[in-house]
Amino acid sequence: AALAQLAFAFGAQAGGLPRPEEYKPFLAMLVNLMPNGGELDALRRAFDQWDVDGYVLARLLLAPLVVLGGVGGWYFFRRLSKRAGWVSLALAAALAGLGTGFGGALTRSYAGAGILSQNIVALLPLLDASLVAGAYLAAGCVAWAAASGYRLGWKGVSASAPLAAIHAGVALMLWGGLMATALNTYSQHELVPEAAGSTGWVKDRHGYTFRLADVRFGEADDGGRRGEGGVRALTTVEVRGARGEIMDGQTLYRDSRSPPERYDGPMRQVCELLDYRYARHVTTPGYLLDPLIDHGWGRSVQFWISPAALAEAAESASAAGGPPVVVAVVKVFPFVSLLWSGLVLAGLGGAWLALLPRRAAAGGAARP
Repeated sequence: AALAQLAFAFGAQAGGLPRPEEYKPFLAMLVNLMPNGGELDALRRAFDQWDVDGYVLARLLLAPLVVLGGVGGWYFFRRLSKRAGWVSLALAAALAGLGTGFGGALTRSYAGAGILSQNIVALLPLLDASLVAGAYLAAGCVAWAAASGYRLGWKGVSASAPLAAIHAGVALMLWGGLMATALNTYSQHELVPEAAGSTGWVKDRHGYTFRLADVRFGEADDGGRRGEGGVRALTTVEVRGARGEIMDGQTLYRDSRSPPERYDGPMRQVCELLDYRYARHVTTPGYLLDPLIDHGWGRSVQFWISPAALAEAAESASAAGGPPVVVAVVKVFPFVSLLWSGLVLAGLGGAWLALLPRRAAAGGAARP
């Protein structure tokens, strides 16, 4: 599926096919914010360039994932008994069908607040079905490993547990990544710092409260590409979580361009933080913007802070038009820890299987 998408993108680009407007998010708004000229032409060319359509790729992959989960779960349950295999498969198919037809966990919890969220709506029934299939596969792995351990003792555990861990870990990685991508949400804020560079506390709809505690500027003399008037800024962010937890950290902003070039207004800064195509268009050698990331068990939260307006105001003799505005975007990716948990679980299972003595691995009764 990935190779087919790559081939189509290269072929469409080589053939000069026009790219549909639905694949050009934020372009209309950016066109209104930009003056006519070379920059606008370059931006149009950037959005006209074909690339892999992640939503089409997801549609091509989700159905095989559902089949993979169903066949894998049936195979492991069938190792217990034929009846267990067919009964469990029928139950899993019924649950997947109900979720597809009447809305499953993802469809019911989806709020439509993610980036390009309208493109995800059509995939939610398949995502719900794939989630059921993944849970079915993981349950089959665990049931088979437990039964092997009960019948054969340590010999059965040593042969079945690593295989179960590999299969369950792969399922967690695939479905955790899909859920995090499909259910991502974001919110944007415009902050007006005080003279010392700090701001008041801002409440985010995801349950976080944050503020800018300090912004420190310096020359871009860290060994990267330098330019006349290049700037480097460290922004200290203080965050309070929904359960009262407190954390702080720093975001890094670096730009080697001169002051008139590096600030495009708050709306264009928001587009840069949300849309990879525009960010790639404006990125130049010597430019860097790193977020503050909070990795939790339930979700991963990114705080993107762009102090470009402060840098421009600090080097401008006249700050006309009111106080500078700092753009902040909070992105939340739920269930992303399932991906890392699955990676660790599959890695542990692979290491166990690789280090298992050959004689124990040959104990054929427990192998699938």
